Amino acid sequence: MALRGTSISKGFVWVILALLIVGLAGFGATNLSGTVRSVGAVGDKQIDVQRYVRALQEEMRRVQQQVGQPISFQQAEAFGIDQQVLQQLLVARAIDHEASGLGLSIGDENLRQQVVGVSAFQSIDGSFSRDNYRFALENAGLSEAEFEANMREETARSLVQAAVVSGLKMPDSYANQLLNYIGERRNFTWARIDATNLDVAITAPTETVLQAFYSENLALYTTPEIKQISYVQLTPAQLVDGVEVSVDAIAGLYEARDAEFNKPERRLVDRLAFVDATEASQAKAQIEVDAISFDRLVEDRGLALTDVDMGDLDQVALGAAGVAVFAAELDQVVGPFDTAIGPALFRVNGILKAQATSLEAASGPLRNELALDLARAEIDEQVANIDDLLAAGATLEELAGETEMELQTVDWHSEVSQGLAA
Repeated sequence: MALRGTSISKGFVWVILALLIVGLAGFGATNLSGTVRSVGAVGDKQIDVQRYVRALQEEMRRVQQQVGQPISFQQAEAFGIDQQVLQQLLVARAIDHEASGLGLSIGDENLRQQVVGVSAFQSIDGSFSRDNYRFALENAGLSEAEFEANMREETARSLVQAAVVSGLKMPDSYANQLLNYIGERRNFTWARIDATNLDVAITAPTETVLQAFYSENLALYTTPEIKQISYVQLTPAQLVDGVEVSVDAIAGLYEARDAEFNKPERRLVDRLAFVDATEASQAKAQIEVDAISFDRLVEDRGLALTDVDMGDLDQVALGAAGVAVFAAELDQVVGPFDTAIGPALFRVNGILKAQATSLEAASGPLRNELALDLARAEIDEQVANIDDLLAAGATLEELAGETEMELQTVDWHSEVSQGLAA
């Protein structure tokens, strides 16, 4: 087997170590520097600032289209649009968290079909254009990995939402198929075939044949050049088990995030605004006599159903329409009611029951979250001491001995795609 060599690069060790120290300096930055990277989270599903900004801008454009005039951010705040968007994102991330726990996702091939089917990514002839794909994502401030992860989550989310809203039950035929797959058995006859069954004997290859095959397939017998790198690291995961989190701190965080763990009954609602109450009342009268449907009203206004979808809201968030909406049945249209964007009709698309998570059930994740925050803060306090030791010429072994950092090694080569060495 050909081997191009194994060596240890001291310079490379120090480069990696420097990068690790720079990374350590960022631990706890969210809490200590005031830099906001996330506006909320459900479990391990974060809502980053860019996602929130994009959703807020999209909702503002939708409201502008309904009222026929531009609105400022101050007006959006006054209308409660910012809080509505945040609530929608929290609900979406809650569904993402549930879908992740259920193991719902789509395969790479289905994801590829969805991506190439997006018209914005297609060239003039209708074929997928990687340049258009990259350009569109750059304009949206997304990387390919972020966009594709969002598509996976959105697809899984739609499956969960559809199941919740429609109360889907497994068809008998599907259950039977599963039972058949698990329970069915097959009988078969087999026979072993080896070299003794051949009419022509197999002779051992000559040295010439072996050398020729080896030369033609040299890549199969060659490993890349490997550098064995030593490094030290200190991560929150290394410290989290030893961090003490008080019961009061857990209870305080639970109380501060009560809305996340105890959700009131909600409704999936569409809202269609009108110029005045007269026009809204006429539209409602037409719906009541089946002269027109709510969907047709939306279509006649040049809007899509996504433009009038408010997501899921509790009774308080619906304002004056709250009582009527919560008293309505599924698919019923109520109104008109005065809203911040004018008189509007509301349609109930789904009924979501109240959800309550006890402190006992939530204490595990909350404890881990608090412990990680404390561990990050502890690491941040150690960075200055680590820098001083490095400046004094401490070796990696000495760092591991005098601090909580751990000495480790990793084999690196150009084809590594996972782990720290990637």
